[in-house]
Amino acid sequence: MASYIIFSVRLLRCEPTLAEEIVLEPYEIVAIVGDTIELTATIYPKTVTEKAVLWTVSDETVAHIELLSNLCARVVVLREGVATIEVRTIDGTDLTATCTVNIYSHVNKVITDSEEVEYYDLGGLMVAHPSKGIYIVRQGQNVKKVVLK
Repeated sequence: MASYIIFSVRLLRCEPTLAEEIVLEPYEIVAIVGDTIELTATIYPKTVTEKAVLWTVSDETVAHIELLSNLCARVVVLREGVATIEVRTIDGTDLTATCTVNIYSHVNKVITDSEEVEYYDLGGLMVAHPSKGIYIVRQGQNVKKVVLK
């Protein structure tokens, strides 16, 4: 007597997981001509099928982008001005996130007590309560590097 084995095969169509959100950090930078700052894009959910993104800069004469990996880039500050760095998903969702880069030349003006002072680390992230170290200080349109001891 012959024996038969029957296999059942069902083809499943797997739908890609699309991006729901993209975040770019930092989202705002204060820099001085000659600085370099690293940016990181994160796509949510983490299970997204297509993680490729497109990086652009609004003014390539002000800042230049060097890709470190698909989701990481280095901004090279070229001259004084403002540039917007944009990262965009390419999975069909067309989601975007931006980082505004405010670039100043070395400013030698005296900072006064009449305006709010903002402190940034050398990566361009705002620091609420600076301690000892080197910072970029912005007060109005005045920007300078300072050492807090």
